Amino acid sequence: ALAILMDEFTDAEIFCDVLEAANKRNIFVYLLLDANKLHLFIQMCEKLQVRDLHMT
Repeated sequence: ALAILMDEFTDAEIFCDVLEAANKRNIFVYLLLDANKLHLFIQMCEKLQVRDLHMT
């Protein structure tokens, strides 16, 4: 498993790399984000068209 702790996660390239690596290696990734900035992460996911199915 991999845990990532960030106050703000808006870098789409890093996020895509994390998703790709997790899928290739079949590992779980846990993101711990600042609740006050969670909307920025959600906006990034919407722009990338990342859905729940990509994260399960």
